[in-house]
Amino acid sequence: MPNGFSIRLTRDDITPDVRKRLRKVKPATSLNRAIGVGLVGLTKEAFNNASLRPAPWVNKKDGSPATLKSREASMWRSIRILQVSGAGVDIGSDRPYASIHQLGGRSRPMPARPFFPVLNGKLTAPALRRISDITEAFLK
Repeated sequence: MPNGFSIRLTRDDITPDVRKRLRKVKPATSLNRAIGVGLVGLTKEAFNNASLRPAPWVNKKDGSPATLKSREASMWRSIRILQVSGAGVDIGSDRPYASIHQLGGRSRPMPARPFFPVLNGKLTAPALRRISDITEAFLK
């Protein structure tokens, strides 16, 4: 996604026990859509709930807490499912500043303030729990 940020979730990204349960779902597209909706929700929740963030947000230069505006902000509203298939789901934001907030900046120094549920290429514990819960509910 040019100038934005996205993550792709496939079966390889989840724990073996959840992957085993996922094999029971045919076709997987509807489950992947549900997982995408759950991860979009988790990402948006992280704006206001520090316990859901992949890493703590570094304070601003003046020492005040770092914030990203939530409901009113265009970035918060832009987080959505980009693509879904039987193979996986992509979620992301098309906002040009989403990447620098998630990853930090080098050419324009800025500390990372990650909100997508991934850190160092791995899903966070809250993301894995959300996927497991959605999968369990889907299989009932």
